[in-house]
Amino acid sequence: MATFHEEHPDVALELQVTRHPFSFIGDLDEAQIEQRSSLKKEGTWKDRLLDYTGGNEFARDQAMAGMKHAGAQVGIAFDYNCYINRQPVDSQRMLLYARRHGKQEAYVSALSKRHFTMGTHGESASKRHTVLRAAEEAGLDRAAAEAFYDSDELRDVVWKSYGDMPKRGITAIPLFVFNCPEIRVEGGPLRPLAQGSTPPIVNGSMTVDLFVGVFDQLWEGVSKARSAKALPPPKARGVAPPPPPAEAAALLGKRVTLRGLKGRADLNGRSGVCERYDATKGRCVVQLETPAGAKAEAMLLKPANLCEAAEAAVASAPAMSGAGDMGEQSDDDDALAMYGF
Repeated sequence: MATFHEEHPDVALELQVTRHPFSFIGDLDEAQIEQRSSLKKEGTWKDRLLDYTGGNEFARDQAMAGMKHAGAQVGIAFDYNCYINRQPVDSQRMLLYARRHGKQEAYVSALSKRHFTMGTHGESASKRHTVLRAAEEAGLDRAAAEAFYDSDELRDVVWKSYGDMPKRGITAIPLFVFNCPEIRVEGGPLRPLAQGSTPPIVNGSMTVDLFVGVFDQLWEGVSKARSAKALPPPKARGVAPPPPPAEAAALLGKRVTLRGLKGRADLNGRSGVCERYDATKGRCVVQLETPAGAKAEAMLLKPANLCEAAEAAVASAPAMSGAGDMGEQSDDDDALAMYGF
């Protein structure tokens, strides 16, 4: 981004990042890992790299040296002695919790630094003390983070994501999908039902030039669209998008139940996970629960048409009559759009 801004000083590029829990061994249990996976679940980072080289220590050491050299160029001293668990459920639960509070990227940065550079000192993304220290460094309340960590909240969401990723064709990370709804560039494995043109997708850690090329491509499309439509110029750099309203913020990352829809009354009672809030549309993006093997389904819904799943049993339909209305919008506007996410 810094390189792009150097080349385009009058353009304000802003990325809104949505991270999804991922595991290289999916949602396999211990027996399935033993039978079906070439990757072992636990060990030190150094030992687990052998899983990728067929046990060849020389090839492993060469790969480590290459990563150490690349890290040194940007001031990162990798420590291969950290403990890893390829199903780090608790650290990824905390990721979703941090996103709920607007601290996702700060948490990931703090956790990554501890995990990848402080393993010799006992730090690991799969250890309670590391996760809680990273949460605190990200600005989350320590006591609240501890209470969350010690609960089972969002555990089912993380496991579902582990199982869903291979079904979407995602078997390795990092995977970057650059959606730009303004010019109808929207799709990829996480939005299979989107009807825009195919977005740029980058799989793996690539060069700065490659990412700058992606940004250039998107900016060219946005620039042409804005010139044709006489749209206002991009907002000033550093201006963050407005926070979601309180009723939406309270639902982010949680399992919710749909209620009070009139135009799509058939969806009332369906459950899903409130992934994020789309400020441009004033709606929550809800990933609906679907049967195993079925296509992913997501909807844009008003916060008023959602309640935490635990509350669904006591939320009566009559009390919600008209809850989907906003001003003079039609009943059908309760469910503004549907797409895969």
